[in-house]
Amino acid sequence: MLTITIPSDIASTISDEARNLGTTAESLAVERLRESFLPAHPPSGEKTLFDFLSEHIGTVDGTRETLSEDCGKRFARGMVEKQKRGKL
Repeated sequence: MLTITIPSDIASTISDEARNLGTTAESLAVERLRESFLPAHPPSGEKTLFDFLSEHIGTVDGTRETLSEDCGKRFARGMVEKQKRGKL
């Protein structure tokens, strides 16, 4: 653990911002330090969700039907059918 003395002008700004966000000054300061100093990406060798899904991104295994056409109308028909069956 490291103790840091923060100048009063910065401390008051952190306190004001923390109050506005509904958190503590310490939590806000630690969060901002993490954002500044910790890498946004995992260390090399560690897999991300993107790595896990990369072989499947952009691929579809399904019908040749163009599901994006008239989707609003088809959704409305489906809702009417559900309502008729008493599922709504």
